[in-house]
Amino acid sequence: MDIDADLLITDLAPTDMLLQRLGRLWRHDRPARPCPHPEFWIQMPNSDDASLRSASTKETREALGKSARVYAPYILLRYA
Repeated sequence: MDIDADLLITDLAPTDMLLQRLGRLWRHDRPARPCPHPEFWIQMPNSDDASLRSASTKETREALGKSARVYAPYILLRYA
């Protein structure tokens, strides 16, 4: 699949996955784009870093949301 995006919004993920997604931005040289530059937004957990690191496993999974269903919470916390 060859996806070319101007704006990419993603949930928190490990760095290698984020870099792979970044590669989807402005993949092709096109003369007309709807925005002046590519944008990459990462949706972060609502909790602050300190409270996540001291939380229980259940609380951490809840704070990380659906990303914690895909990636281990301790891996996500390294990138939060």
